[in-house]
Amino acid sequence: KDRLKRKGGGVCAYVRTDLTPTLTDANDKEYETLWFRVRACDQQYYSVCLCYHPPKPIYSSTRLLDMLYNNFSVIADEHPNDVLVLTGDVNKLDFQTVAVNLGFTQIVDNPTRGDNILDVFLTNCPDLFVSRVAKSLLNTDHQSLYVNCEPCNNLHDKHLTDTRHRVKVY
Repeated sequence: KDRLKRKGGGVCAYVRTDLTPTLTDANDKEYETLWFRVRACDQQYYSVCLCYHPPKPIYSSTRLLDMLYNNFSVIADEHPNDVLVLTGDVNKLDFQTVAVNLGFTQIVDNPTRGDNILDVFLTNCPDLFVSRVAKSLLNTDHQSLYVNCEPCNNLHDKHLTDTRHRVKVY
């Protein structure tokens, strides 16, 4: 998804065709986000938002956070067993309240640029993922973020015992 009327930025995802990727209705031209859903195995789906939040956005950061919260809330209501993921370069976006309200956990625990964690991987199922930060092969000042997912066998068993509760923090 190319960035409109600005230099740099943009988001892109490469997804294997056997994961049957589909773009969702949540995609919005105002923000640099890409929303899609993939089928990982039998009946397990992942709803993913790939997000780039520039250091000097031309929109309100609060509106972006509201959009993320609202879209993930709708997805969680429509697909209660989906693994939800928010990932990307969010720079200094204060996403903590949204993450808490959605029950997301940040699994990246090493700096991705200098001493800061600017590239995030937030999910409602942190026990399914392992992240690693390493030197990038590209010409960039960011480290590369590698995320591995546990086999689908664990997913099905986990959702049989999970109960989703929505909690608002004020």
